[in-house]
Amino acid sequence: MNVAHGFWQALAVHWDQLIWLWVIIALLLTGLLLRQQRQAALFTSILLGLFAALILSSSLAQALNSTKTATFTYQIAIFILGILIIRLCGMLMFRRVLPQFEIKPPRILEELLILFGYVAWLLIRLSSVGLDLGSLVASTAVLTAVIAFAMQDTLGNILSGLALQLDHSITIGDWIVLEDGTHGEVIEVQWRHTALRTLFKEIIIIPNSQLMRGQVKIDGGKAIPRRRETVFFYGRFEVKSQICCNFVSFQLANTCGLSGSSVTTW
Repeated sequence: MNVAHGFWQALAVHWDQLIWLWVIIALLLTGLLLRQQRQAALFTSILLGLFAALILSSSLAQALNSTKTATFTYQIAIFILGILIIRLCGMLMFRRVLPQFEIKPPRILEELLILFGYVAWLLIRLSSVGLDLGSLVASTAVLTAVIAFAMQDTLGNILSGLALQLDHSITIGDWIVLEDGTHGEVIEVQWRHTALRTLFKEIIIIPNSQLMRGQVKIDGGKAIPRRRETVFFYGRFEVKSQICCNFVSFQLANTCGLSGSSVTTW
């Protein structure tokens, strides 16, 4: 009986009016995103379910006089709720608000800013439990330098991917030719790589740093909406060229659905 009473008392303390406010805000943000981002509802459901489970666990631990476990579980729950709010705010800003003003920033910028928000929220929570952030930053400076040196190729690809998406030099739908002759359509620009689909439906993964260092020729796509292909036909000398031109134009118009003005023969 005392455990049950302690559980409900601890639950009332942990799930106060401020927590209710943040949960309602998360649900409202999810509702605003639901029309365009169906996965936002699943993301919110998972994190809110995890948050509720941790709050209940913390209250139970508090009722059993396990103060350290209760405090740790409660802090994890608050951190998860903050992660949810930051993610939903970022999605709302980049996918609903900015497009209303015809501003379409690259997805990688959205992910980076949300990641910075996660880190800032983590530091705030660590500071709230009494951790000295100055000593933490100083102690991890050497480790950060070692990790950055070990991952310099990966970081180079990430920064190159960010640059490609910010300046829109290569966009999805462009047909590009690399220095080694690789030719294909850009179907994806990610943090680390850019994916090409060739005429033979092969998928080629190109590191973003390679695109930034080398020469890239754009020969079709959004940047060049009209794309001309030259095809040579060889025949005997006694066949008149006009007969060949008419035959090729007729075949292209019937098999590829091209109009006569789309095909130039000579």
